Amino acid sequence: MKRVFAYFLVATICFGGIMSLIIQNFSLGMTSGLIFGSLNTLFNGTIHYVNSVKLGINPNAPLKAKKELIVAMPENEAIQACREALDQLENIRTVKQEEKHRITATTEASLMTLGESMSCEFTRHEAEQTRVSIISKPKLSTTMIDDRSSHKNLQRLAAALPREKVISQK
Repeated sequence: MKRVFAYFLVATICFGGIMSLIIQNFSLGMTSGLIFGSLNTLFNGTIHYVNSVKLGINPNAPLKAKKELIVAMPENEAIQACREALDQLENIRTVKQEEKHRITATTEASLMTLGESMSCEFTRHEAEQTRVSIISKPKLSTTMIDDRSSHKNLQRLAAALPREKVISQK
């Protein structure tokens, strides 16, 4: 709830201030900012809350999402499987391997976010097993509320990996 209230304040003050400068009337500008902030917060806050509940996430939880998988394959095969899974996802814009044990990807902008950044890190867990740590977060660090795209990205990526190879998920 704190996040939604902060979003309301930022939207109201920013829009009200801009409108005050444009129409050169402080009280009318701030009134329009209050109306805009209320409607914007009602619309975006509802989407944020509904998607949080659908995904079983606390609406006040951070927007950054983390998931850890243990897969029954060597590291190089896990990297290739993750790369193929990312290529299958529809809104992924770029996929690149920055380091030997790390893949990064970005998603396209949507109505609710300017896109997300995803990173997959691979470490050897046991013989013929690899730990895959996936992090997804909004590209814009000032994002206050969204439609939980980061959490959806993690679920979609985990579902795109070969199910018979996934040993555990956290």
